[in-house]
Amino acid sequence: MRRSLKLLLLLGVGLLMAKPKGGGDGPDGPDGNDIDPLTGRPKDSAEREERLNFQGKNASTEMAEVHDTAKTEAESGRAADSTSQASTTDQTDLAYTGGAIRPRDRLDPDQQEQWASEAYDYFTQNNRDIDAIAENLADFPRQNGQTGFTPEEIEIAKNNFMSDSHIIDNSWGDPPRYGRFDPDPEQASAWIRLVNGNPSESDIVLLEHELAEGTYFQNNPDAPYSEAHNYANSIANWQNEFDAGNVPQNRERYDVFD
Repeated sequence: MRRSLKLLLLLGVGLLMAKPKGGGDGPDGPDGNDIDPLTGRPKDSAEREERLNFQGKNASTEMAEVHDTAKTEAESGRAADSTSQASTTDQTDLAYTGGAIRPRDRLDPDQQEQWASEAYDYFTQNNRDIDAIAENLADFPRQNGQTGFTPEEIEIAKNNFMSDSHIIDNSWGDPPRYGRFDPDPEQASAWIRLVNGNPSESDIVLLEHELAEGTYFQNNPDAPYSEAHNYANSIANWQNEFDAGNVPQNRERYDVFD
């Protein structure tokens, strides 16, 4: 504390000694506005000119350095942004160019159905998915008291919604048609998770539903879709799972064996 007070006293004395002599602090006084506060001398002195020139050069140099630094940082930032944008573009392209990964835009039915159609085609080429699901669910406790699904049961479920033809009617009054179901991206995604061994509870419900529906069609080959669907809902209602928001919204990819 004493040392600080001593320094303050010395500083005050120094300032008093440096103050220009003379009376009058008004604008017209000889020691007022005509005295340069930088040098303590008249404003038109050579020393003032030299001081100002020196400060001007320093200011210009500093401004140039600041400008160069800002320019470098801006260019670096643009380069980083470009790299980030390129990476984002690459990832976005994968979602919209017919790749194996599910398209990002779920509100585009054409893209979603096209992807689901490709997934169906991929899995109907062979039965590797059936063996994979049977192995993944071998110890899974089912609602009917059994454990796991046999390959034959999984094949019935798979064929029912991917490849078999049915009498398809609906509640909107459209005339019945005979053919395959339209590819469904949610069901395709569920099948991929079953194959990968990371199914959700709703995926198991879908498997049980398709098995029940497919079995009903086998036992009643002339039954319309609405009849078989209602029966399957009494066993496992996947639509309720979907309506309740229990179906995962992941972007699955179907090329699981490549």
